[in-house]
Amino acid sequence: SRRHLKYFRLPTMHTFGPARLPQFYQGMLVGNACLHVRVDARLGARLGRACDAVALLMLIVSFAPKGPSTIYFLGDVPLCFLLFALCRAPSSRTARFLSSTLFTKLAPVRAPRPTPLPRIVSINPCLDAILVEVADPAQIAGISAYSQDPRSTSIPLAVARRFTALSGTAEEVVALRPDIVIGGAHVSPATVAALKRMRIPLVQYPVPATVDDSVAQVRALAAVAGHPARGVALARRIAAAAAPARLRPVPALIWGAGGLVPGAGTLPDELLRRAGFSNSSAAYGLAQWDILPLEYLVARPPRVLLSTGLADVGGERLARHRAVRRLGARITLAPFAARLMNCGGPSIIAAMARLRAIRQNVGRQGVGA
Repeated sequence: SRRHLKYFRLPTMHTFGPARLPQFYQGMLVGNACLHVRVDARLGARLGRACDAVALLMLIVSFAPKGPSTIYFLGDVPLCFLLFALCRAPSSRTARFLSSTLFTKLAPVRAPRPTPLPRIVSINPCLDAILVEVADPAQIAGISAYSQDPRSTSIPLAVARRFTALSGTAEEVVALRPDIVIGGAHVSPATVAALKRMRIPLVQYPVPATVDDSVAQVRALAAVAGHPARGVALARRIAAAAAPARLRPVPALIWGAGGLVPGAGTLPDELLRRAGFSNSSAAYGLAQWDILPLEYLVARPPRVLLSTGLADVGGERLARHRAVRRLGARITLAPFAARLMNCGGPSIIAAMARLRAIRQNVGRQGVGA
């Protein structure tokens, strides 16, 4: 190989242009000879001895005080013969030495440079939560400003505040010069156009509708970050946390800000079912994501009401309405953080832990923690 032959200190390409043509033809000749010329055992033994002699001669010549051109003219033909002999006389001392463990250990091997990991900007708070789990901190050039807001973050604030927060405008994203930008399904056209002009790849992920969708998203984002094994590990944790419970379903409803309710075909709907609940949204004739007015809720409450307003500090007044508080005497009323409803990824682990705890306490009125 080139790495081994350099120990003879012979250049591999002539510095004078016209001299390279004979070298090219010699190389073609040697290549064809190595492939097609056959030698018997007797001739192979002679070839091996000649190989050893030429190798010794070239080793001596390589240390002679000669200029590069002299070494070329002295070395080209013997080198061609040596290459042919090494191919057709593998039993020669030279061939055995070059293929020995001792020589391969002595010959320094330049390790290939590792591919640099991409610097990533996330402009979606749900993707922020995945990114901080699967990427190195040094890879994260910026995250969504929502992740530094206590009311909307899906990651610990202490973690979120280690990174630059972005509102998602094209100017601030491009200014960070990331290798990749990740975002949700809806990114402003101005940001998309700016990233395209700057040739910065934008990878978009839709809102996962199922646990399987979220697991696939985790694996995909980890692969983008260059850490697929971390994605596999996180996916396994999510799948284990979301294992379906073998319990009689209890009617329940997640009631979000402004009366927003997740219906059939959403991730919260599947999490409810996996935790031992049935989603009561269909009983009110609600669509996939729909609004349930307070009057309808009070008139026909579910067995369990999971309120995001009760979970948030200084939550909206609707959730703390006197009529809602009165429901606590008739049904199980439990706080449920909005961040557990809005995102997949590692948020599923916390959401399932909360839902399972509430399911175990069904029957006790006014569950708080």
